[in-house]
Amino acid sequence: MTKWLQFVGACSVFLLLIGALFLLEGAWRSYRQYFESTKWPAVEARVVRCSISGSWHSGGTPASRNIAGETLYVRCTLAYQSEGLKHESTLNVGDTIFFLTGKKLFTPRITAAAMHEWIARHPPGSVLAVHYDPSDPNRISIAGADRELRAYSPKDRLQLGIFVITVGTVLLAVTTLARKRLLTSVPIKWL
Repeated sequence: MTKWLQFVGACSVFLLLIGALFLLEGAWRSYRQYFESTKWPAVEARVVRCSISGSWHSGGTPASRNIAGETLYVRCTLAYQSEGLKHESTLNVGDTIFFLTGKKLFTPRITAAAMHEWIARHPPGSVLAVHYDPSDPNRISIAGADRELRAYSPKDRLQLGIFVITVGTVLLAVTTLARKRLLTSVPIKWL
């Protein structure tokens, strides 16, 4: 019984650590998105080009390579002006997705079709609001305009972190109570 409690206790500590990581990442992304959208100046940018970029990943030995999967992401070049100067910056839009070749373990939240739809709505010459870093005007953010190409929002990550921490805390409390009960229990005397 004590080995089982040690295992569950270790799992609860692991869950607490993982939950804390999700919570910190969600908080950081929320802060960054808030900061970029409220503290950085906003300008209109003209889309120069948007396309899907990516790479193939292979596995196996050098003698027998096989394609294991493909990574895809949307990449856009935007032209804009800040403080009277013209700028052109390229950035990744949304999240990167990975597909295993020939295997379907789960349905991704973001698909290549969704990426193509986003690109079709933002053709060359169209206008997109961007925020630029006043200390480095070449650094830009589209601050949430790519929400549909994000698998998980900062809010989702925060909620997942809170949920995992809650589960870890409950497990830790249960194992702690069970250990105390085992230590303070009086052995049963059989006649």
